[in-house]
Amino acid sequence: MLCYYIHNKIKMKTTTDKKYQHYFTKKVEDKEIRKIAGLFIEDDTDYELIDKECEGYDSETKEFLFTIKKKCFDNNIIENYDDIRLGYNTGRGGAGGIIDLEVMKKLYGEKSYKIVGKKKNGVLFKKKDGTYSKYIRKNPVKSNIIGFFDYQNYIKKDGINIQVRNIKTTRYTNAKTLNALKELTLSVDKKWSEIMPEYHQGKKDYLKEIGFKEHLYNTTLFSTITLNENLRCGLHQDGYNYANMAIMAVLGGEKGFEGGELYLPKYKLKLKLEPGDLILFKNKEWHTNAPLKDKKNSTRFSFVFYIRDRMVEFYDKTKDTEVSINKSYNEDLFIDYEKKAILLNVNGDKYNKYKKEITDYSKKNNLNIYRMSEKTSLNRRKFGDWEIRYIDKKELGLFKNPIFLKDIVENT
Repeated sequence: MLCYYIHNKIKMKTTTDKKYQHYFTKKVEDKEIRKIAGLFIEDDTDYELIDKECEGYDSETKEFLFTIKKKCFDNNIIENYDDIRLGYNTGRGGAGGIIDLEVMKKLYGEKSYKIVGKKKNGVLFKKKDGTYSKYIRKNPVKSNIIGFFDYQNYIKKDGINIQVRNIKTTRYTNAKTLNALKELTLSVDKKWSEIMPEYHQGKKDYLKEIGFKEHLYNTTLFSTITLNENLRCGLHQDGYNYANMAIMAVLGGEKGFEGGELYLPKYKLKLKLEPGDLILFKNKEWHTNAPLKDKKNSTRFSFVFYIRDRMVEFYDKTKDTEVSINKSYNEDLFIDYEKKAILLNVNGDKYNKYKKEITDYSKKNNLNIYRMSEKTSLNRRKFGDWEIRYIDKKELGLFKNPIFLKDIVENT
């Protein structure tokens, strides 16, 4: 674990021109900010507006705070916004903000609710027997996570339980959404590598060193995206982002928007982010945002790209152990149709007896295995000591270098 923590100390050097660099004085102490965590900033009259390209640093510690890049992306970089529209989520915690009972009633009907929490950011539902549920629902917001996420797991090493993180795809991860976000994901990663080339490359090298492969797209440093639509988030910190960074792209959808500025209350800064803008900022920096000026006629998408730090820690802790742990390895969320791949286009009972030959062949030649099916899924199914992904039979013609079962049998 020592190399893991040492590696996380790499300095965030940027290529930004010094004329865009500004130093800001801390105006509010952390202990005061924590008192209003989960709430909205309602009065920003004494906040300094930043409405141009800017790189911010703490005037006392000289630590990097954020970089804003303007007009990095065309609003049409996402061709069909319908492919990324997600449902309401009641699990965003403090980021969901104060409970909106009207939204709750629209989602769950006219039920009996009991608002709980010091900041009124949770509700309990009344059950049929008159008691309230123990499960606290947070404010329902259009904010969901796609890609990979970590779940708690334990292994024993020298008789001691070691906390690690089992890795799975989230329920909202699907081929349609991922493919719609492909170009944006690649563009955001490229921008990060241009802004912090040494830092970006250093992180990528470290992930390669420990065998980490759960990237959302196999040339990027992202495994996970938080996708928000018209979200006014409560004051919060992002947790467990690898490389200590949150990287957010903002797009305006079909309607565009006004408002939604990002607040950094510790420095009393109001950062204006318009469609096509990008911001990199320290993931532990307290932040919230302003409401949209006309929410009914606005569309503001914000995409936060990252790798969960605990997923990286999972790899670091298990790289030298012989304990077998399922990491749900899946590097092909975006399929590279140019790359050779094994396509199993027959029923399972016809190739089960060739499992060993198929898996040995795939390992020897570094190939992914796909099963052509009428029912697609990004989850993989156990296949001997390997896993296979189901994809639509319609994709068969897209592969440039397919390998079929008869080819494997003939060559083994």
